[in-house]
Amino acid sequence: MPLLPGLLHILLFLYISRLSIPVIRNLCSSRQLMNGSFDEYRLVNTYGAFGVVTEERKELVITASNDVKGEWKEYRFKVKPGDVDRENKWCSPYHHRLDWCMWMASLGGERKAGWVISLLKGLVEGRKEVMDLLGPQSEELMELYKDGEGPKYIKVDEYIYEYDYQEDMGPQGEEWERGKVWRRKWNRKWTPKQGVYTKEEKEGCRPV
Repeated sequence: MPLLPGLLHILLFLYISRLSIPVIRNLCSSRQLMNGSFDEYRLVNTYGAFGVVTEERKELVITASNDVKGEWKEYRFKVKPGDVDRENKWCSPYHHRLDWCMWMASLGGERKAGWVISLLKGLVEGRKEVMDLLGPQSEELMELYKDGEGPKYIKVDEYIYEYDYQEDMGPQGEEWERGKVWRRKWNRKWTPKQGVYTKEEKEGCRPV
């Protein structure tokens, strides 16, 4: 890590640690306050949105192709799990909103995440401001953009992810794709329910 960002991270850690002392005292109290703030800038608090978290990790995977029968190329996000071989990333001093929203979309279902269709439209059009929200892409995927028009087809699938501890063989079967960090298996089509989306000149993404 470069010296200056590393130093800033250390200073931020020390500052937040100091502000967190009242929060820790509150957590240990018999009269605990939830969803309360303990400093004038509201940087630390007792945020209590996730009293219960799902035990199964579902992730949305966006893929594109110029052939409706494949081969499908996967889009990479900045920190969200995707490639089963990629190490987990540090998110500091803020989280990446699109990656977070994609995870929330997998929890809430496609009917509550209509914005994903706008994201897909931006991807098939190759709009820079949309592509910049994602991480560095593979050469194979960028080949779909070499003609300046973007991919013809795009879709979103839902996968189930688990940490792939080598000493714990865990679930077996050909449906599991295993890597250095994760194992995943395809769960269902997320959107569209049938077929794939294709880019239309006037209407953006439409299912075919």
